[in-house]
Amino acid sequence: MTGVVLGGVFAGLALGMLGAGGTIIGLPMFLYLGGPQGHTAFGTNALGVTLIAAILLIWRVARRQVNLRLGIAFAIPGLLGIAIGARLGLVYPATKLVFLLSLLILVVAGWIGYLGFRQPLHDGASPAAAPTSPLTRRRVFLILPTAIIVGVVSGFFAIGGGFLVVPGLAFAGGVDLRVSARSSLVPIVAFAALDAIEYVLAGDVQFAFSGVMIAAGIAGGAAGIALGNQLPLSVVQKIFAIFLTLVAAYMIGQHV
Repeated sequence: MTGVVLGGVFAGLALGMLGAGGTIIGLPMFLYLGGPQGHTAFGTNALGVTLIAAILLIWRVARRQVNLRLGIAFAIPGLLGIAIGARLGLVYPATKLVFLLSLLILVVAGWIGYLGFRQPLHDGASPAAAPTSPLTRRRVFLILPTAIIVGVVSGFFAIGGGFLVVPGLAFAGGVDLRVSARSSLVPIVAFAALDAIEYVLAGDVQFAFSGVMIAAGIAGGAAGIALGNQLPLSVVQKIFAIFLTLVAAYMIGQHV
């Protein structure tokens, strides 16, 4: 149970601060600190992150901090990739999934750390409302393949894929990283929900554990939003890069 509570807190914290990282942080907590195991860990985590992200999304939409048009445009084609990836993940051995996920977390840590050092230290101030950007034909052609690829990877690992959605939205949608991080909650909710549905249908979700994770995640999300509004984005990214590196190293160590 400790892993479920900590998984929820850190997943909410990551989603609130970065708009990403909820599932790849929550899952290792389940696996190594007490929680569901195997495919059930993936499914239970996906359901918990779905509802945590949905609550945070409602909060940000109410404050007009989300580019809904861009988020929905990315989510719709991404769901096709999720459907493909989730089916592949369900038939892939859970132990191998965990090891591949640990390698992916390590790559993500490097990417987030790289962005942290590229971001200027004065990036703490951010606009109250997210600017809208027109969905030109060029943007649509960029969004479609990007979203499908992100969806396949997210579905395979039963994750919301925020760490892929954020740069994907920034690149294909032509918005800055902070707007992308907030708007990423739209596809994260859609992706994680479809993942969760696939695992519910397969009987690989423990609803009681998901409920505990959601309650803890709301508290973590509130703290994440507060910290994210105060700290420069570059500082947040460096902290999470270090944290994810430690998590990945521990997971890899368990399989060596």
